[in-house]
Amino acid sequence: MLIEKVLKHMRVADTVHLGNVILDELEKTTIEDAYITAIKSEMSTICIGLAGAVNDTKVLSMLEKYDALRDNTYRSLLYLNKGFLLHPDAKIRAAASEVQQVLDKYGFSLVNHNYASESTLIDAFIRDMKMPLIAPNVTVLPGLSAILSQLQTDQDLFKSAERSWHEARAEDGKTLNATALKHELMKVINDKLVLYLRAMAQLNPATFEALSNNISMHIRRANELVKRRSSSEEEVEIGN
Repeated sequence: MLIEKVLKHMRVADTVHLGNVILDELEKTTIEDAYITAIKSEMSTICIGLAGAVNDTKVLSMLEKYDALRDNTYRSLLYLNKGFLLHPDAKIRAAASEVQQVLDKYGFSLVNHNYASESTLIDAFIRDMKMPLIAPNVTVLPGLSAILSQLQTDQDLFKSAERSWHEARAEDGKTLNATALKHELMKVINDKLVLYLRAMAQLNPATFEALSNNISMHIRRANELVKRRSSSEEEVEIGN
């Protein structure tokens, strides 16, 4: 049986999974072979780094999600108060006018700052909205207190995600990203492990056949998944 090479357009997450199952096979084997041991060590190092890089990517995605949430909530508050400025009730118009003085200080451009600056500005904005001269006006305007409370929640979620991001970066200390590490892992599997097992399965089948068959099975399954996804994406594009 000829062992397939890993398809290069395999997704990062699928490559991580494949690398781990191949490592499991290498850990379980009783074959005493210096080259296999060296490959196993190299793969293990890359897989650890790749798992960390994937985790970094997920945390960054959450950071972007929570930043979008707080941006939308902040904009909603500003738009709502603009509506109150035109309200038929004089009391509501007056309250909105007082609140607007704070909103004008920060404006819609607040959400265009970088993450750190925006966090500082939102914290200052929330403090200003809770000042004794402004807070009573906020309570007069229907729904404004709820949106302000939601903004605080969104801000807290963002800060939590940001802490996780910094902790992940500090813990990993990596300069390679997930895509680069994926290619490194593929090179080890395709150019070292697969080629070596192909040769040894011919030269010493009694020793290497079982390991070769198991690893071949895992690679074949992973490649089939890639092919199915590619086929599905082509069908969608044709249908559109």
